[in-house]
Amino acid sequence: MPLLKSLPKKSYWKLNTSLLTDCKFDNEFRVYYSMWRTLKPGFASIKEWWENVKMRIRELGVIHGVRRAREKRDLLIALQSRCLEGDTEDVERILLEEQRGAFVRSREKVLEKGEIPSGYFYTKERNAAEAKQILSVKGENGNIVSGDNVRRVFQDFYTKLYSTENDIDVECQSELLNCIKSKVADADRLDLDRPLSS
Repeated sequence: MPLLKSLPKKSYWKLNTSLLTDCKFDNEFRVYYSMWRTLKPGFASIKEWWENVKMRIRELGVIHGVRRAREKRDLLIALQSRCLEGDTEDVERILLEEQRGAFVRSREKVLEKGEIPSGYFYTKERNAAEAKQILSVKGENGNIVSGDNVRRVFQDFYTKLYSTENDIDVECQSELLNCIKSKVADADRLDLDRPLSS
């Protein structure tokens, strides 16, 4: 039984590395990251701060990825109308970029010179995505769990892993927390809670 209905569409997120060459993304990232760095003292731990920063980087990446896809789509529409008038060079360049993207996503290592991605590459891309699904897993008692219960096994595992029922030296913890002098100002906290982009 496939887990498509019970699992989120994406189990993890990767930054589209082509955004690293995008000037708008680069400039906005630098501004936000310099602000995020000043907020470290306001978090209980560096790990908590980093998790927050990763979430914000993801939001920023998605926003700029959507913007770039929209720009590319608009350009393709404009080029298609020019193509009707005989100018096909730019259209071919963009289509080649799309084909290369499908090739990379298909996880193939070699592409012969002049070969273009066909249905084979798109099938490989789909198969690679399906291979990432976890269809069954060993539960805590050693039994194989499948279906909707797979998510529950992972949830229980990470809940226990990050639970506060660890052997914590409360005295040491208090001493460490009392050393923190800086706090996030209320005005900065409000600014951090707002969306990255409107």
